[in-house]
Amino acid sequence: MDMWEQQFVDLVVPGFIRFEGDEGEMRFVAVRAWLDVRFSEAEGLPTADFSWQGLDERDDRSGRGKAIIFEPGRITGQVYFHMGDEAGFEAVREDR
Repeated sequence: MDMWEQQFVDLVVPGFIRFEGDEGEMRFVAVRAWLDVRFSEAEGLPTADFSWQGLDERDDRSGRGKAIIFEPGRITGQVYFHMGDEAGFEAVREDR
């Protein structure tokens, strides 16, 4: 994420974003959030637009985000906090 060093992104658990159909989850720093995802296409590339709701430490937080799927297993995007910060990210799938 472009706003925090990796050690902070992984503060509680290793940071991640996961899409599963029209739902998902993300964790970074002290944020745990659940996603409502909509897939589409822009300029020939698959995209995911999402709203999110969750917790930052113990405080309720929400926002939106978007991601471009450049190739299977690699996405870049942006996460926006409602009335607050925004952060860019790049995520690469790790084999489970």
